[in-house]
Amino acid sequence: MNDKPLNSKILYTFILVFCLFLTSARPAYSIPKPVEDLCTKFNLRFCAGPPPEDKTKQEEEPPKHEFTDSERKILTRLVEYQKQLQSKESQLEQRESQLRSLKEDIQRQIEQLELMQKSIAQDIEAKKILDTDQFNKAVNFYDKMESPKAALSLSQLDTKTAIQILLKLKEKKSSEILASMKPDKAAQLIEGMTRKQ
Repeated sequence: MNDKPLNSKILYTFILVFCLFLTSARPAYSIPKPVEDLCTKFNLRFCAGPPPEDKTKQEEEPPKHEFTDSERKILTRLVEYQKQLQSKESQLEQRESQLRSLKEDIQRQIEQLELMQKSIAQDIEAKKILDTDQFNKAVNFYDKMESPKAALSLSQLDTKTAIQILLKLKEKKSSEILASMKPDKAAQLIEGMTRKQ
């Protein structure tokens, strides 16, 4: 019976030490530096991370890759293609800048043409008013003239103007002027007047 308490004490102590060992154990990723040095020194595989580089060694150049003929041809074609693309890109940029400047020039010309159009429209309107005023004055002159003198003067004008003046005059005055004209000229003017109406 005395062995039983001793065995239980030993068992209890063993369990306690085992639990302490489990709780104090560290995972492989948190191995302290001196252990990592050991891993490097003895080339152990369970250590976390790559082995540190030896700084005392001179840096070695990586081995140069030797290209085959087909790889060289492909690389040469790629370089040429890249140069062509860059050339085309620069040409496109030049054309875009030319198009932008042309667009700006055209826009300026359109604005100038619109201004000219407005100016011409105003001039035409002013001329119409002036022509209308002058035409009305001419009609008034013919209205005040004696019929034989008015007939002689209208006979010398172009047919279109003579017809317009006769249409503006009062019917009585127009008929007196037409009666004073030569018959063929009067007939021509009367025919033109009927078409206008």
